[in-house]
Amino acid sequence: MCGIFALLSRNYASKYKLSTIFANFANIYGRGPDSTKLLSVTNSLFYGFHRLAINDLSILGEQPMKMETSDGNEIHLICNGEIYNHMALEREYGFVTHGASDCEVIMHLYNKFGDINDVAQRLDGVFAFVLYDKKKDTLFAARDPIGVRPLFMGTDTERDAFLFASESKAMHLLSRDIRQFPPGCTWSSGDPSEFYKWWNIENYANHSAETPDMVTTEEAALAMIRTDLEEATQKRLMSDRKIATFLSGGLDSSLITALVNRYNQYTVNTYSVGMTGGTDFTFAAKVADHLKTNHHEICFTAEEGIEILEEVIYTLETYDITTIRASVAMYLMSRYISRHTDDIVIYSGEGADEVTQGYLYFHNAPCTLSS
Repeated sequence: MCGIFALLSRNYASKYKLSTIFANFANIYGRGPDSTKLLSVTNSLFYGFHRLAINDLSILGEQPMKMETSDGNEIHLICNGEIYNHMALEREYGFVTHGASDCEVIMHLYNKFGDINDVAQRLDGVFAFVLYDKKKDTLFAARDPIGVRPLFMGTDTERDAFLFASESKAMHLLSRDIRQFPPGCTWSSGDPSEFYKWWNIENYANHSAETPDMVTTEEAALAMIRTDLEEATQKRLMSDRKIATFLSGGLDSSLITALVNRYNQYTVNTYSVGMTGGTDFTFAAKVADHLKTNHHEICFTAEEGIEILEEVIYTLETYDITTIRASVAMYLMSRYISRHTDDIVIYSGEGADEVTQGYLYFHNAPCTLSS
């Protein structure tokens, strides 16, 4: 993950103290400890970027990114994301990139098509980005289909300002009106009151038996699940750093660990977390032994879990009980990895129960789409 920040306001330096902007931006430093860049793109636009280097570890992968086009335009980009099909897009359209960053292709797509929605629709990945077209003097923002990458938007009517950040804490002192940027949408300063929804789940939710690709047998469903899971894991392995995994010993994390282990040449580091006597340790150890991973166990006490609650809530920016309860152990494990290892890219089985409606409370949903 990385941390992005953008402030759009005419002559912003006359309306905001730079020290206040910097202090707010520093609140999300933890998202990108490898490097920090601040840039006054124009006297009306400020960019900030905290980098966690995963793809193209060189200086060519640094952000904010700038592209000078053949017609004299400038395109400026900050993006927290991973674009899985960036190489395919570069080959398809003959793009010549400055570096090997997967995010650079976004500027090339915009330069070619000139429409932010065309750009978003061609991306296979997870992303939250802000892009500025200097010739049009227009700022755009976009978020991936289901909001895997976080993005918040703030407005300040008194100072005629729009703000964007990976976490809301980066704008607490800069805006009184902060909301989540809706997933699957784009925004333009040319029409700031509207969001354009370029992705809809209804486009994929056709339950008609007449649909040619509709799966109607258990055998076909199992085959499709296996193929989709393998392909989904493979395309996410684009990292210039080694990949480790969270391993509880359950079905989801064990499958992901097995696939990451299969597709990499190095010994994968695996991590499990729990309290003394927790069953996860037993099952995780069995899986790790079978896959021959380099396994680590992180044990915490009830007191440590209670002590960390405020920090977890501040980091997650939510009071949702289910989310907090599920995140305490994950937070403690992540903190241990950050402090004691070199592992940066960690995969897990998180999200599988949400996608397949594995939790009991999904049974109360009125229909599949509502779930």
